[in-house]
Amino acid sequence: PRDAPLASQIIPVEGVLARSVADLHLVYQILSGPDPRDPRAMPAPLWGPSPRVPVRVSLSVDPGRKGTHPAVAGALERAAGVLADAGYAVERLDPPRFEEAAEAYGRMIITEFEQSRTIMQRLLGEDGRRYIEHLTALSKPVDLAAYLGLTALWQGLRREWAQFMVNHPLLLCPVFLDPYARVDDDIESLESHRRVMHAMEPCSVTSFLGLPAVAVPTGFVEGPELGSIPLGIQIVGASFREDLCLEAAWQIERCLGRLPLADP
Repeated sequence: PRDAPLASQIIPVEGVLARSVADLHLVYQILSGPDPRDPRAMPAPLWGPSPRVPVRVSLSVDPGRKGTHPAVAGALERAAGVLADAGYAVERLDPPRFEEAAEAYGRMIITEFEQSRTIMQRLLGEDGRRYIEHLTALSKPVDLAAYLGLTALWQGLRREWAQFMVNHPLLLCPVFLDPYARVDDDIESLESHRRVMHAMEPCSVTSFLGLPAVAVPTGFVEGPELGSIPLGIQIVGASFREDLCLEAAWQIERCLGRLPLADP
């Protein structure tokens, strides 16, 4: 019932899990469009203007330049090959100021979270409290002046990414920089929490900047003691270009196949 402050407005995303890109496309058409209960919802068209062809795709295997697992890098190379064969112009190019965006994301979240930390700690169980302890150990709240600076930085980052995506309307990058995270890796220790938060930066940054993205599977990877684990990549689009993301995801799915999922 309580309206959320800025970071909680711009970062959380209501996503959809689907068995196929076609199903995802159907749900996208249902969910899209304006709604008076959400002033952020825009009357943007479901399908944007036809892009210049070939559609240019920036391939960023290691957007933060801190290391990507070879299995994830291989998945991206496979997806890039599929798009190139389908007529896309794929170019190795990192998006601007990625690490700066990841750091701003963490600082904005923890600053707002600090305002309700006491209440949240009472409501959460032991696991939740451990997560909060690790989170606050990695990123500290900032004062009002610094927070206002972060909101200005957010605007500048969005502008630079928008300019970047004029020439490269699609970005091919990891979902997670590691092939997987084990259960409780985010609370087991401060170091394991740090690894998880770092590995999920590609998703954190794209959510922070408000860009559409589709995650699509590319196959499996073998995990110690875990067997075969699904592995995927994400296709990030310019603002309101979900249609381009879905089309590229369909091309990848068409060539690399869908995951064999059991009926619930």
